[in-house]
Amino acid sequence: MKINKEGTIFFSFDTNQNPKAFKDPNTVKWVDFQIDNNKGTIYSEGETLNITLFSESAEEFSIFHTKIIPQNGLNKVAVAWSPHEIKLFMNGEKIQSLNPNDFKF
Repeated sequence: MKINKEGTIFFSFDTNQNPKAFKDPNTVKWVDFQIDNNKGTIYSEGETLNITLFSESAEEFSIFHTKIIPQNGLNKVAVAWSPHEIKLFMNGEKIQSLNPNDFKF
């Protein structure tokens, strides 16, 4: 997968205002975004955070699929990308990263 431009998408949630976030069996769509012209979606299914690319197409796939345990109160999630790395952060800590060049289409 080729990424031409750097970028970042953020979202936050407060467990006090949204107590059902990251609780089974709830599914929450958090945000849509684009890496270059490729649509992506961030959503949660229970305690699992999913970041997909090529949303709403036959090529849709998950780049991150990870369990999230929110802190009480405000939580901040970010996905940052560059031509050489896609990173997932929660509350300022890197949770996962991958090389987009590992995905061939």
